[in-house]
Amino acid sequence: MKRIGIIVKGNKPEAIQVVKELVSWLKDHKVEAFVEPEIAKAVSHPALDKQKMAEAVEMVVVLGGDGTLLAAARSLQKKQVPILGVNLGG
Repeated sequence: MKRIGIIVKGNKPEAIQVVKELVSWLKDHKVEAFVEPEIAKAVSHPALDKQKMAEAVEMVVVLGGDGTLLAAARSLQKKQVPILGVNLGG
């Protein structure tokens, strides 16, 4: 995979750090990553909204809890794109 989207629960400070580390790891492995506009400023990375992300990427990583995963699945439903959920909840 060469293009991955990252959706994250934005009000979790620990999630921002995970995004920074994930983006760095993906870059080291020659994978282009995109994040949501609200997160892009915090991690200094290219942004795509969820609808555009569904068209542009081969997979989406969702960092958060059940609600974040369900919201991502609803917004990405128009294109069948694999979703990898990573629980950052308690």
